[in-house]
Amino acid sequence: MMTPLRRRMLEDMQLRNLCTETQRNYVHHVCGLARFYQTSPENLCLEEILEEIREYQLYLLNERRLSAESVNQFVSAAKFLYNVTLETPWPECALPRGSTASSNSPCAPAKCEESPIRRRNAIPGLVTLLPPFPRMGGPLLSCVFHR
Repeated sequence: MMTPLRRRMLEDMQLRNLCTETQRNYVHHVCGLARFYQTSPENLCLEEILEEIREYQLYLLNERRLSAESVNQFVSAAKFLYNVTLETPWPECALPRGSTASSNSPCAPAKCEESPIRRRNAIPGLVTLLPPFPRMGGPLLSCVFHR
């Protein structure tokens, strides 16, 4: 039997056109969170929810030894559950994401401190409209690509 929370989350993912594999992954991660705390995620204390999710992230990394990609999937699943399905406010970049080779998230830690000019010249066809400026711990470029 499907719980009302799982049904609602699946419906929310379908309405937003998430692929079936993403839906399966998100449900898997939310079920893991529920097993870890032995309660439904909607029953976790709202005042302490970010700390509890951070604690579960550390468990995934240190005890289960999951990859950064898997832990990042969990963060996305938790963010979807609480922001969308449970309509709980969630500050941007509230939970750190693990560094991955292809991470371009503004929340991801900077890999190196290169000069903006060298970065800009390394990408052919890129025209910078505004100089880079810090935003949430990382550089942000406003740019367009020419054909």
